[in-house]
Amino acid sequence: MGFVSAILLGLLASLHCAGMCGGLQAALNRPQALRKPIENQLHLLYMNLGRVTLYTMAGAIFGFIGAEVGTVLNLPDWSVWLRRIAAIMIIVIGFQLLFRIEKPFGFLEKFGYKLWEAIKPYLKLGAPATYTQSFRQGLVWGFLPCGLVYSVLSVASVSGSAWGGALTMLGFGVGTLPAMLLTGHVFWGFKNILQKRAVQQSGGVFFILIGSLIFLAPQLASHEAIQQHPLFYNLARCIL
Repeated sequence: MGFVSAILLGLLASLHCAGMCGGLQAALNRPQALRKPIENQLHLLYMNLGRVTLYTMAGAIFGFIGAEVGTVLNLPDWSVWLRRIAAIMIIVIGFQLLFRIEKPFGFLEKFGYKLWEAIKPYLKLGAPATYTQSFRQGLVWGFLPCGLVYSVLSVASVSGSAWGGALTMLGFGVGTLPAMLLTGHVFWGFKNILQKRAVQQSGGVFFILIGSLIFLAPQLASHEAIQQHPLFYNLARCIL
């Protein structure tokens, strides 16, 4: 999954993030009377930057592990299998958006709850005094179990490299920022756009097509009819 595609996925999924994490975010960033409104917003920004940083680090780690498995085990055609698995995961996410399936990866959350219970004591509820404290709270907040995050992390794990995994999770995290940072009428206008069924379905179709192209790119590039058309052949080669 490319960086831009990951941002788009984050945008389309951001309402889920706002619904699941909005309460926790509000508890962590309770406005203080002595703060100016801009200071409260900056604390909120730093907190979310901490969350996105954790996503990016996790993506790098899982991307590295996924790439190294094939090397360590000396598996033939490992890169081909990584591509196929990534394509399948992207298609599954597409169907999730298309049919508004709430938790296709919800079963993964139970594995994250044990880690969350160990990490949660470090999450001190209450308004932090400094931006560094807000950032640290965001890092801990990033461990909150979420099937949607895990589904994107599974794509990052088969990206083929630490860099690819980091970019996937960074893009997804960036895509979730508007819904987590916007407030008031601006947020509701943003929410109304994303809630439109046509927007969600279009996003689902887009990811299904992208996943299918990634899966079929090797076959398309070797097909004689495709090779006779430079535009389509070069497109297939770019996807490879």
